[in-house]
Amino acid sequence: MPKSLDPNFRLTLVLASDADKPEATQPRIFAKTLSIAALSTVQSLRQNKEPERLIDALMFALTGWENMIDHDGSEIPFSRDNLARILDIDEVIEVIEFLVGAGRLDSDERKKSE
Repeated sequence: MPKSLDPNFRLTLVLASDADKPEATQPRIFAKTLSIAALSTVQSLRQNKEPERLIDALMFALTGWENMIDHDGSEIPFSRDNLARILDIDEVIEVIEFLVGAGRLDSDERKKSE
């Protein structure tokens, strides 16, 4: 089954700024694998570079997050508004680049497919 159709397959991203945090409390962002058509949509949204269009691109692929904690210690629910409120432009670009790169085979996967 293609990964883009598998409801049990999800990508997990830890932002570079959170990489040194303990794994148990590390903020994680979850996304679905993008098909070629979906990736094309995200790429076209990304090309626009307007903040609202970048958030549209993220919301097209993201499915949730965990361990996103506000300054007062409360969990931040996953939503479009919260995504726009908490991520800065560099983090948005990091997430989009992760999504674009996630569909590519790494060297081990390439060898297995040959």
